Amino acid sequence: MASLKPKGAKKRHWRDMRPSLRGKVIDAIDAMHLDHVIVAAVPMDRWNTAERARRKCLEHLLPLLETEYSVDTLVLERREASQDRNDIRFIDGD
Repeated sequence: MASLKPKGAKKRHWRDMRPSLRGKVIDAIDAMHLDHVIVAAVPMDRWNTAERARRKCLEHLLPLLETEYSVDTLVLERREASQDRNDIRFIDGD
C-alpha cells in the first residue's frame, strides 16, 4: 500500500488520487481478502460543513458497524485536538 501514496502526499486520501490510482488501491485492498466496509458520502455542500458531513457519516456508520459487523472497537484517524474531542463527544452521545 505504501507504493500507492500519491507523490508528494503525506498520506493516501481518496480525494487526492487520480482515477487510475484509485483503481490500484481498490485492487490492493481486494487482494488482502479482508472484511471491510466502504462508506461513500454525498457531496458535503448538502451538510454545510465538513464537520457536519463527518457527523452524518458517523451517524449512519456506527450503528451498522455494531449491529451488522459486531464491531466493538473503533479507531478513527487523529485530527486536530478540538476535532478529536468533538468526535468523542458525538460518539459518546453527549
